[in-house]
Amino acid sequence: MRNSLKQLGRGATLFAAASLLMAASAVIPAEAANKAGAACKKANEKTKIGGDNYLCTKNPIVKNARLTWVWVGCLQAHNEYLTSVSAEKKAQEKLAAALTMFDLDIATLKAKQPEFDNLAIDLEKKAVDWKSKATQAAAKIKILKDQLAAKNFTQKVDKSHLDLLRTVLKPPVDTTISAADTTLLTARWATTADKLELWFDAIQVFALEGQVEGYLKGEKQALESAKGARAEVSKQVAEKERQKSKEQAKVEDLRADLKSQLALRKMACQA
Repeated sequence: MRNSLKQLGRGATLFAAASLLMAASAVIPAEAANKAGAACKKANEKTKIGGDNYLCTKNPIVKNARLTWVWVGCLQAHNEYLTSVSAEKKAQEKLAAALTMFDLDIATLKAKQPEFDNLAIDLEKKAVDWKSKATQAAAKIKILKDQLAAKNFTQKVDKSHLDLLRTVLKPPVDTTISAADTTLLTARWATTADKLELWFDAIQVFALEGQVEGYLKGEKQALESAKGARAEVSKQVAEKERQKSKEQAKVEDLRADLKSQLALRKMACQA
């Protein structure tokens, strides 16, 4: 432009200068005159305003909108908002179905509570039985120990003594000890025949103590199982409630995202 004007020289006529200016103005980009939010004529026509891309279309947040120059960022924000709306709607539908199933499962579990309560009662009865057996065995142990103490029998016995006696007697078939068995036992235990009864009592104490330990263990396990049975329904219901809350939280997150997308769209689409 500037070079063309110089070439005309001082003698250039006003008409020639005017003609050159008109020709030059014809090559200036049309978008230079466009403004964001201003009306435009051709739908989907593109332009640049302030270095940003604009499109001739209807602003998605304006009611009864006409064709204007709309920033492409607005259109992108609008599409993301519509995606969030769709996702939130699908999540709501999915949640409604899930909540129905969760409530059904919870109701089914709660209906089983009497069954678990009865199981707990049976286990508690077994615990009482184990406790009774342990008490009886402990009473017998005391009697035997008192008798052994009265006769000053202090010999320690262990499982090897019990195993040997079981091998000899083979209960419940054998109830007496033969002369050969007596000879074997007295030799093994370095004792005399008249003291074998004391050995037998001591071994019985050892066996009974093992039984008491087993009875008390059985009682403990039965009580723990009874407690678990009573709490099982509540435990499963709590897990279902946790899963239910987790699904509800997902929808709440989508709602928050939708609200955020709506705000972003509003900011992006304000002319």
